Amino acid sequence: MKRVYLEHYAYPSLGLNFPVHHDTELFVVIPAYKEPDLLSTLDSLRQSAASVNFHVEVICIINFPEGAQQALVESHEATFKMVERFQSSHNHRNISILPALVPLPKKHAGVGLARKAGMDEAVRRAHKIGKYAIPIVCLDADCTVSENYVQAIYDFFLHNQDIHAASIFFEHPITNAQEDKGIVMYELYLRYYINALQFCGYPLATQTIGSAMAVRADWYEKHGGMNRRKAGEDFYFIHKLLPHGHYGHITDAVVYPSGRTSDRVPFGTGAAIGQWQKGTKALETCYDFEVFRWIRDFMFSVDKALMTQETAFPVQITQYLNEIGYIEVLGRIISEAKDFKQRRKKFFMWFDGLQMLHLVHYLRDNYLPDSNLQENVNSLFQEYLSIRQVDNMKGQLNILRQHDRTNTTQIGL
Repeated sequence: MKRVYLEHYAYPSLGLNFPVHHDTELFVVIPAYKEPDLLSTLDSLRQSAASVNFHVEVICIINFPEGAQQALVESHEATFKMVERFQSSHNHRNISILPALVPLPKKHAGVGLARKAGMDEAVRRAHKIGKYAIPIVCLDADCTVSENYVQAIYDFFLHNQDIHAASIFFEHPITNAQEDKGIVMYELYLRYYINALQFCGYPLATQTIGSAMAVRADWYEKHGGMNRRKAGEDFYFIHKLLPHGHYGHITDAVVYPSGRTSDRVPFGTGAAIGQWQKGTKALETCYDFEVFRWIRDFMFSVDKALMTQETAFPVQITQYLNEIGYIEVLGRIISEAKDFKQRRKKFFMWFDGLQMLHLVHYLRDNYLPDSNLQENVNSLFQEYLSIRQVDNMKGQLNILRQHDRTNTTQIGL
């Protein structure tokens, strides 16, 4: 097998001095930057792998920017040694935990490059044992996982050979503490947004959580690997894969991301909770559901537009499409694509998840400002799920979690 990706596009080898176990069937990659709870994540993985009949390799990218202050470097060196001790002091019959201390180039240092370094190393190790389609799983160092996590992911890819990448089900741990109110609202918003896009008929609607995704090594190589973004790398990576199809949902395994505050990246769970606690972000509001009614009308008309080039869309959306050159793009797609299927694929490769998010923001900023989260979720319940109103957000979240656990849809165009 040609190694074009590894030779020309991959992060340099980490030089891990550990032979690859011949029974390895799964790689788990964990970027770790200023992570005090990394051992909790590793112990959770160890317990999940305890009863499987294959081997798992966990690659921990303990990273910091080149030129970082000595105290930060020393703390990461201490983390590296801590992981080494953890590996050597436990009987890891089915799991190898491989730490790598990685000073990243200052210009690009961040979670994207750290994740890329680990995933590229997993590809190298997959090549060494000739398992080119082995799954590479992404996890974060502030997560724990369900007891069946390792087995469920392995079984999913074993029994779904036509699926090359997948999102993994997640739930933030929630107690009755007051500080958990922010987590409930944040996760409720995440699930509301994706389900609202599904209500619209948008074919690429799925969660894009970096700690809850997996991809086969050969598919990862084919599509150019992970990007170097310092935030949002998961969103861009997954939306690069989605238009090519063969994308599924693993709903048996569960990732439990931490709800702690964090300033390591400008957005995401940690940033959102921290901003909410400071009063600089309102988690009680979200995109008005009427926005998604307009987008649904747009989605229903797209197929006709691809066949006839007619653009009878809601006026609010037509204005936005004119601003982004929609007519020119549509004409080019119709002229270049041989049939409707190819036209549709080309259209949604252009109108990807980022383009959709820009449209939602345009409609919010110019027509309908954010409104009450609980009321919008109830509108979603009524029109999409045929569920009566629920009078509290924790109850709404539980309903959406149960609904999302049944999502076995394979995404493709």
